[in-house]
Amino acid sequence: MFKDLYTDERTLQTDTLKWLRAQDDLKAIRIVDRYNSGYSDIFVCLSGKAVWIELKDNKGRPSMNQLLFMKEMQEVGAYCFICRTVGEVANAINKVRGAGANSPGIK
Repeated sequence: MFKDLYTDERTLQTDTLKWLRAQDDLKAIRIVDRYNSGYSDIFVCLSGKAVWIELKDNKGRPSMNQLLFMKEMQEVGAYCFICRTVGEVANAINKVRGAGANSPGIK
């Protein structure tokens, strides 16, 4: 259904949002802020839990600002993930679905 390898982040974002919007137990929004750097690409609220997802294609690397943002969010209890495929996003969401009160940190 979805690719195992993404060579462009835009297609990964589109496919990820399609999958997330098909889920009945969460709300997902794409974050776009051209004035501030570092915010993760997608914010998800799942059963009251904050989930930040940074999407990268097969060669992309998170910037220092992105890593700092994710670290700061994790420090206040958010779940943060760096994902390269929709399958990785699904795995991340399933980890949060099954998680207790403790944040798994940046994955």
